[in-house]
Amino acid sequence: MNTRSTAGIDTNSETSQTDVAESLCSTCGFCCSGAFFYRTVVTEEEVSCLTSLSVPAKPYRHSKFSIMHPCSALSECKCSIYSQRPQDCRDWSCKLLIATESGTIPFSSAKAIIANGKSKISSLTTRINSFLPPERSGTTNFYLLLHKLTDYVEESIMSGRPEGVGRKALQLIGATRDYLVLINEHFRSPSLLGRINTQIDSVGTASPESLSSEVLIFG
Repeated sequence: MNTRSTAGIDTNSETSQTDVAESLCSTCGFCCSGAFFYRTVVTEEEVSCLTSLSVPAKPYRHSKFSIMHPCSALSECKCSIYSQRPQDCRDWSCKLLIATESGTIPFSSAKAIIANGKSKISSLTTRINSFLPPERSGTTNFYLLLHKLTDYVEESIMSGRPEGVGRKALQLIGATRDYLVLINEHFRSPSLLGRINTQIDSVGTASPESLSSEVLIFG
């Protein structure tokens, strides 16, 4: 289990030094829900324990296995196998948790950041699923859904398909970038953010005849 420093936390706040991690994480669940990870990598030795706990793990690469997100052990933002969770889970701490434990970010502000992220996820999930073709939509892994949107727009830019680079698509790409900027600042550095920025730059320099007449150019 991680041993985290609680230096700098206001002990007069309603959240004490000893329960800040539990209190914050139990309102979040992003690292297990698919908000910015595809999977959790586990070892072969951990698979038998996970199987006994009814948490499926699939072969991954380099003789590793993985739990796909959202993790089946996640229940209302809490881990139902916490005492037996894999080592990768034990080792992980997001930027927001570290900043909250150090006192850099107040607990109330951290909760507001999480709520903002959840609001963005809810809105984007509905909008992206209604935009993408049926064969690309419907995944329960939000980060995978963002990749599907990115792939679709990227293919549209390359082939000149206007439906993939029109007003609605670019509004979604812009909103996705806003979400990933939030994740980058407070949780982890998502590689997808670079692809999104490249797409926006590509559309901005594309020839007008290859795009929809309703294209929006993001700065």
